[in-house]
Amino acid sequence: MEDIVLIGYGGHAKSIADCIERSHKFRIAGYTERIVQDSKYPYLGTDDELERLYKAGIKNAVICVGYLGKGNLREKIYQKLKEIGYDLPVIYDP
Repeated sequence: MEDIVLIGYGGHAKSIADCIERSHKFRIAGYTERIVQDSKYPYLGTDDELERLYKAGIKNAVICVGYLGKGNLREKIYQKLKEIGYDLPVIYDP
């Protein structure tokens, strides 16, 4: 089972994490966020740590910043993850 990092950890992230756990396809390594949240997953730091995490072997990421419509923040995060080399698997509710 491969590791995956959650980018952001608000309400949307909790729904995504639930889908990931039920699919049994990935192991949640932890989450990045500007501040530490109450979570059962490890806090891995801010998004500034994404390159280090990738080099440490976490090759999968999922953007957990919720937004209706087209969000500039989500696009910025997507571009950063792709530049680093992350795979962004489609997460769906099994």
